[in-house]
Amino acid sequence: ENDVLILVHLTVILISEGKMHEAKFFLSRILVTLEARVDKVSFLLSENERKAITSRIDSKLVSLWIEDLMVKVFYGEFRITPASTIDLFSFFSNMYQWLTDKELSGRFIFDLGQALYEGGRPKIGRMMMELGFETSDPGSEGFVSIEVVKMRLSLDYPMVPESLLEVVVSYLNMTKYLSDTAHSYTRIDVENVVDVYWPLPLMGWSGLPMQPVLREFMWRFDTNQFQRKDAVSQLWLRNASMPALEVTKKRSRCEKGQKGPVVKVGLLGGHLNNHPVGRAVLHRILQMSGSGKSRRKSDDTFDEVDVAVDTECGEDGLRRMISFTLLAFPLVVSAVTGLISTGADRVVNLPADSHQAWRLIESLHLDIVLFPDWQPFPDQQSVLFQSTRIAPVQICFFVRGTPCVGDKIDYYLLPIELQDSYLGAVPAAEAKATVQIIHSETPIHIRSNNSSANTTNSRSSRFNRSIRPAWMELLPDLQLLLIDWPVMTRSTIQAVAASSISEQQDKVFSPLDIEGQVFFDGQPVALLPVFPSQLHPLMDEVLFKIMRTVPALHLVLVLPDCYFTHTTDYKNKISWARKLVRRLWMKGGNLYHRIRLLPTLLNDDRLMQMLRQADMVLDTFPIGSSFYFHSLALSVGTPVITMASGARLSTPLHDLKEVRTHLLHYKQHLQGNPLSQYITHFDIPWLPCVSSISGFYESVGLSEFFVANSTAVYSELAANLALDREFSYGLRVRVLDAVDSKQDSVDEGVKFGSESLQKWEGQEDLYRALLSLGRPWAQQRDQEVQQQQQYQQQINQVKSKSNQPSKSQKLKKQSP
Repeated sequence: ENDVLILVHLTVILISEGKMHEAKFFLSRILVTLEARVDKVSFLLSENERKAITSRIDSKLVSLWIEDLMVKVFYGEFRITPASTIDLFSFFSNMYQWLTDKELSGRFIFDLGQALYEGGRPKIGRMMMELGFETSDPGSEGFVSIEVVKMRLSLDYPMVPESLLEVVVSYLNMTKYLSDTAHSYTRIDVENVVDVYWPLPLMGWSGLPMQPVLREFMWRFDTNQFQRKDAVSQLWLRNASMPALEVTKKRSRCEKGQKGPVVKVGLLGGHLNNHPVGRAVLHRILQMSGSGKSRRKSDDTFDEVDVAVDTECGEDGLRRMISFTLLAFPLVVSAVTGLISTGADRVVNLPADSHQAWRLIESLHLDIVLFPDWQPFPDQQSVLFQSTRIAPVQICFFVRGTPCVGDKIDYYLLPIELQDSYLGAVPAAEAKATVQIIHSETPIHIRSNNSSANTTNSRSSRFNRSIRPAWMELLPDLQLLLIDWPVMTRSTIQAVAASSISEQQDKVFSPLDIEGQVFFDGQPVALLPVFPSQLHPLMDEVLFKIMRTVPALHLVLVLPDCYFTHTTDYKNKISWARKLVRRLWMKGGNLYHRIRLLPTLLNDDRLMQMLRQADMVLDTFPIGSSFYFHSLALSVGTPVITMASGARLSTPLHDLKEVRTHLLHYKQHLQGNPLSQYITHFDIPWLPCVSSISGFYESVGLSEFFVANSTAVYSELAANLALDREFSYGLRVRVLDAVDSKQDSVDEGVKFGSESLQKWEGQEDLYRALLSLGRPWAQQRDQEVQQQQQYQQQINQVKSKSNQPSKSQKLKKQSP
């Protein structure tokens, strides 16, 4: 009865279960015990300290304290020290008073549950969120708050799914909510989307067609509060239509003295640091940005191109025609942030206030805005700006292979090596639809059936597709740009490795520093450097098959620290990784002792040491891991086993049976749901696989050893590396040769034809595509600005003339 720790634990459990009256009883026992302790030290307290004990504390501080208390209790981190006794008494007394005045309910208890859910306690967090929704009062909390809570519960997706059934059930719950409310919802301001943002980036890992779900969800938000009102914006808003992409393989000719408006390109994101998103921006967009920009006289126009007449526009000429502006959310800076800032022309830090950020973006008059297709939490503002028109051309570019959340995106920019991952899920809502693929000399531009773009100069071919309903569309209302923009090249791998080397190179990482010895002689090790949500349940049986084929193989899961840059206390977040490894232990049977999780986050130095000693890296599927980790692995010769882009997956029979049994049990509840009907007759419609490394393997002739087109081949390739160590060593040598080779492959030699372009191989076509899309708008903007300047000059001249005295006034002044 006097054990405060036990009493606190019981109180927190009762609060989380909604049993407030029982919680008040145990809370009173806590106060009695703490009061006795305070009495013993009361003679040491000053008068001000005595008053502070019984004073009321602001409700915001109490709510934050309760949230922190619950998290600590559930993680076994709550402690009582003599120094904290007085503060605990003060807070617990305020908490008791709070329960007396108004029981914990409504939005407050919902927010507590969401904090626990996001902190790695999904079951009890979900229970508290549902309790908060059930006890909400629309009269006191407002209609908007109730709608936000309802959306958050209905659009929930697990951070780490326990099974394929949980993935499917989450999808069914989302689609049922959206279909039930399709004709009865009331639109709310788009700013409220930040309160339901947390699960949205997780949906991309599901492997299911989530884009139609997100698109239907975004229709529930009103963006009228963010409207462009300046004259330049009104010009392109009146003429808003997506321009035809005209890029030729023939290198552009630059005439001496050529001038024109610079195409202003914005890059919007909150993870512009040592994160896969930041690495994609640095190595795949801004790698060649260091030159050219310093030779531009201003950010609005590029001056004379300093080349001979009728010579080819190289890196310098293209770079001077584009101005990059980084639109950065509040981020945790790193060395990569500095490199990104160096490659950009301007860095604009967006304020947390949405309206201030909007006014700042509006003043930039951008022609193109680029959004990464993965903007993880806490980039809540990203979905707000993706759902508004902030530039004439808005493009979502490839980082992980899932389209952007917003509904104001015009194009999805995808490397041509990943075209199979798209062609396997081409949108074709109409009966007997066909998809037209436009082959220009450089890019492939896939247009929707209603596109009116001019294609007279292009060769086209048609691919007949079976009927695909709208709910299975991958990119509804988007145009896909497939350009020659390799995800990984030799220069990219070398640049990633060079930028990841720490200054303290004399410190050699030893796995003993973390969790005992990891590597043993004769014991192969396969690494999985992943974010916990990335390991799909579809991979579980494949991993177990590999381990059963190779009895000595150990599977080690590691967590790169770049995924947790925005987390102040990663202990709560790492609990999701523990949930992941427990899933593998439970499903793997007697394999649990060969599946390990390193309980500490690894920086790049430590990760590279691990990769150097590992036998292989296993890429995730259906959504592959980032090119960044693959580049680190290949730079030290460690092969990566991956699924081919476009490979189709089938559901294991026992999992499919479990899903169908669930659907049969809830048949009445799910009546009319398209996915439920589809699974009843066919397999689960998993999206085609996306791999960021398969294109590189194909370019260097190693795809037969490391790229699989089915799960059976994936297991076989991994087992071959683990069983035949001599064969594995030979492949490591070939990987190092492919990465370190100074000579271009045959394809690259044809593609570039000169050493000057090797350092930014693959980015030339990206820049030409941006110029083709942005130049018409830049010219309109330039003309409008010139007209405004002329108009302002005329006004100033009229004002100056009106201020000048007339001749009669001058004579009067001169006369006595």
